[in-house]
Amino acid sequence: MARALTTPPANLQRLSERFGNPLPEDQVARYIDGRADIKAHGPRDMPVWGSRFYFESVGDERRAQKRIAKLVAYLQSIQTAVRQASLL
Repeated sequence: MARALTTPPANLQRLSERFGNPLPEDQVARYIDGRADIKAHGPRDMPVWGSRFYFESVGDERRAQKRIAKLVAYLQSIQTAVRQASLL
């Protein structure tokens, strides 16, 4: 499937190289959510998960935001810099 992608997928373990460590939770959450995306910033390669999570939670915004927060926490936990520091 990776060959079919026009843009190669990001290495999610290296987000801290771009955004700092710890990751800026609010910024990452807004990007995952995607419902408030600004069109002027160009094309969006990542799906809009906020709408999907909102629909799956039967319109419960709090549950949708909780799912996004869990994804942000997971992304923080897999950062290469965090893993390397814990090995010392």
